[in-house]
Amino acid sequence: MDLDISASLYHNNSVRTTVTLDDDIYQAAAHLSRVSGKRLGKVVSEMARRGIARHNEPATGRKKRFPTFDVPKDAPVIPASRIQDFIDEEGYF
Repeated sequence: MDLDISASLYHNNSVRTTVTLDDDIYQAAAHLSRVSGKRLGKVVSEMARRGIARHNEPATGRKKRFPTFDVPKDAPVIPASRIQDFIDEEGYF
């Protein structure tokens, strides 16, 4: 999907450019734009900055036994019973 993001050259040194996004990335960015009320270009910029920040994180030098990820502070708690139901339904383990 081609996406034309425009911004004023007079504010924050932004530029206008056309980028091609995979459909899933566009859909995610469009959804975040709708729910946050932010412009699509702003959402895409924030997503790119987060990706760059993660890429630039220093390696700890120690491998973790299990993969980890950060959970937003306002994320709802998922009860263990719901996780067990998912495991049972999907046939994991």
